[in-house]
Amino acid sequence: MSFFVCIFAWVQSGYVSYTFSMQHNSSEQEDELRQSLRIIESAFDTNKLIARKAGDTGLVAKYYRRNKLAYKLVHSKDGFVHMGISRDSIFKTDDFYEQGRIVQAYIDDMHPVKVLELAAGKAATTRYLAARNPNVHFHGMDLPHGQLDVNTKLPANLTLGFGDYHDLRDIPSNSVDIVYIIEALCHANNRRQVIAEVFRVLKPGGRFIVFDGYTAKPRNAMTDIERYASDLTFASMMVATSDLYYGNFKDELVKEHLTFEKEEDLSQYVLPSMKRLEPDSARFLKHSHITRLATKLLSSMLTATAIAGVLMPITTEMGIHQYWLTVARKASLQKRRSI
Repeated sequence: MSFFVCIFAWVQSGYVSYTFSMQHNSSEQEDELRQSLRIIESAFDTNKLIARKAGDTGLVAKYYRRNKLAYKLVHSKDGFVHMGISRDSIFKTDDFYEQGRIVQAYIDDMHPVKVLELAAGKAATTRYLAARNPNVHFHGMDLPHGQLDVNTKLPANLTLGFGDYHDLRDIPSNSVDIVYIIEALCHANNRRQVIAEVFRVLKPGGRFIVFDGYTAKPRNAMTDIERYASDLTFASMMVATSDLYYGNFKDELVKEHLTFEKEEDLSQYVLPSMKRLEPDSARFLKHSHITRLATKLLSSMLTATAIAGVLMPITTEMGIHQYWLTVARKASLQKRRSI
C-alpha cells in the first residue's frame, strides 16, 4: 500500500505542450495549483472522489489489486510500490532500496531474531532484506485480495501472509524485534489502534520504523485551497483524509507508550520520484474526454491516480505535504518498571 502513485503505460506516448512545471515563488505556485485543479475538475467529479470511503480496508485492497499491473509497467518492474529516496536529487531505480537500507541499519545495530513488515505490498523490500540476512526471520503481511502473492517460492527465513494491521492477534505479544511499514499507515481507519497493536507485538527495546506522507499542518490551520488539494491528492490514492497531520501521529506514538527516537524529513528526496510520473499524468489529464472515457471503462481507482501524479509535486514543494521517516522504541523492561 502507499503515499506513491502510478498511471497507465499507454499515456506515456505522444507529446502535449502543456506541463505542470513548478514555480519557486509562492504566489506563482498557488496559481499553478489552481490551474492544475481546474484541469482535474474538467476530467473528474472531484467531490465524488473525496467522498469515497478511502479508509475502508476492502476498498484499499481493491485499489491495489486494480493497480497491480500499472505499478509494474509504470512505477517499478522490481515490485516496489513506494517512492524512491533520491539523496542526490536525481531519480534512479536503486533509490527504491533506500527504505530497505535504512531498516538494514537497524538490523545491523540490533541483531534481531524477527522482523515484521506491515502492509508489505508485493513484498519487494522484505525479500531484499531476507536475502541479505539469512539468520533473521522476516514476515510480511498485507490485506487479502490486494497485491501480495503468498504462493511464490520464498527463502527459508521469509514467510508471507494475509492480515489487517488493525488486528495482529495471530502475532504473540513481545515477539518481534523490528516492525516497519512503508507508505501504508496512511490507509489506516484507526491509526492509534494500529500503533497499539505494534506496541503489543514488539519486544521491549524493539523499534517501530515508519515511512509515510503527512500534512504539514492540521486541517483547521489550512487554507481552503490547501485543504481541497490535500484531500483530493490523498483520496485519489484511497487514503483517508480525516487526520494526516504529522504532529498528531507523533502524539499518538507517545500516547501508546512508544518513545519517539528519531525523525528525518525526506520530502525533498522523494520529489524526484514524484516528478518522474508528473509528465505522463499531465498528458492524461489534459485530454479530459479521454480521461472520462477511461474512467468509465476502467474505474476511477485506476485513472484517478493521475491526480496524485500531478498534485503531489506541487503540494510537497508548497509545504502542504511532507514525507517523514519516524522511528519509535518500546521501552526495555527495566525502564518500564522505573516509570
